Amino acid sequence: MIRNFIIVTSVLTTWLLTSTSFAMDVTATGSILRDTSINYFDLSIKVTDISKTTLTSKEKDLFKDRIRVWLTDLSSANTEYVPFEGDPAVNAVPFTIKLRSDLVQTPNDKNLTDFTYNVRIYANAPGTYSLKKLLDDKGSGTTVKLKVSYYEDLSEQAKKEGVSISVNTAIVQDAPAGTIVKGTHKALVINWTPPGTVTWSDNTSASPTGIVALAIDKSTSTTNIPAYIYDKTATSDAEAADGTCVFIPDFTDGTSCISCSNSNAYLNPNKLETLSSSGIFSSSGDTSDGKGTVSGLTNNKPYAVLLFYQPGGLNRTNCVTGTPTANTTYSELNGEKEAPLLDPKCFIATAAYGSPLHKNLKPLRWFRDKILLSTTPGRHFVEWYYEHGPKAAKVVAAHPSLQIAVRALLWLPTIVLALWMYLAGLFSPLNPTLLVAIAGSLAAGGYIAKKLRGVA
Repeated sequence: MIRNFIIVTSVLTTWLLTSTSFAMDVTATGSILRDTSINYFDLSIKVTDISKTTLTSKEKDLFKDRIRVWLTDLSSANTEYVPFEGDPAVNAVPFTIKLRSDLVQTPNDKNLTDFTYNVRIYANAPGTYSLKKLLDDKGSGTTVKLKVSYYEDLSEQAKKEGVSISVNTAIVQDAPAGTIVKGTHKALVINWTPPGTVTWSDNTSASPTGIVALAIDKSTSTTNIPAYIYDKTATSDAEAADGTCVFIPDFTDGTSCISCSNSNAYLNPNKLETLSSSGIFSSSGDTSDGKGTVSGLTNNKPYAVLLFYQPGGLNRTNCVTGTPTANTTYSELNGEKEAPLLDPKCFIATAAYGSPLHKNLKPLRWFRDKILLSTTPGRHFVEWYYEHGPKAAKVVAAHPSLQIAVRALLWLPTIVLALWMYLAGLFSPLNPTLLVAIAGSLAAGGYIAKKLRGVA
């Protein structure tokens, strides 16, 4: 009997162990940024208690075979999911999903594995149908509803329905850091320290969505700067009250040149874009590369420069003076001293040769600086080239076949200009080599003539 009991117990234990399984669970978290110009939101999808602990590199890459996301406010939760980047668009779902980072695998205390996917859902054509429009169409304007499913071998293993992703009403609290301003032709090149994460008005930390660079003509008669008053309950700038800040033209570099009567005022980037005729110029972009340009300025005119993050930007950098100048542009933008402030391959010849230090560029620069810039028509041509050359250079730099063609076209002119440059240097009145040669020739000629007279 004891033996039979042991056998039954063993079988029962084995059955219990093999039949016990942990239920997979799916969670999804994320938020929609308050900035109404944002047409995406990021989502973190976590799938817990997966028995398959090891994935091949191919399996890791095929996350689209494992994850499905439905915007249930737009489509049926069982038919039209958000298509993946590169897949055909779905008319009823004008959004796309893409993986933002590698799959994260974490062993848990059940000897199973948790998978975490970080994805981004963004509008395919923001001008046609944006995330803001989706929120407005729903009526509430603050949340979207999702369903998220996890698959293995094309079979749904776990799902989470009724996921709410809400608008985060906070705006950025911190100001950019490490500002450097350099004048170029009719523009200012601005560098800053890429921020990583910054503090927001709700004391959380996250990356800003963008950055705005502002250049204000120091002689402008327009001193009022359009702004908003931050309201933590507002889901967009449009819901915030209008405010006004004042530009202080006689500021000292390294101090603030914008004064606002309300401590919760932040500048209005949309209205700033329309004020170039008043001497106020702005440019917006991504924060990650730490480099931007404000264009359309006037050479040799001083501008006050400041930066602020998006969305909002409750604090701004102190102001510094920047002055566009053609003289700096002609040498520096082609890769000579201090070129790191801007891409040195921004002109056609540099793009064709692939390096700002290529020896064939020296005759071309000499021709520009010594010949073209010495005449009025030449200066007009150089200004036109610096306005339009960078666009052509980008095309040349992106196509190796065009680089070869441009180098072939420049071959003969480069040889001619190199010879011209050499002769111009050789016969310059101040050329020391030529002076020594002439003096030596005269001395030798006089000595020979004296000897000849002696012989005669």
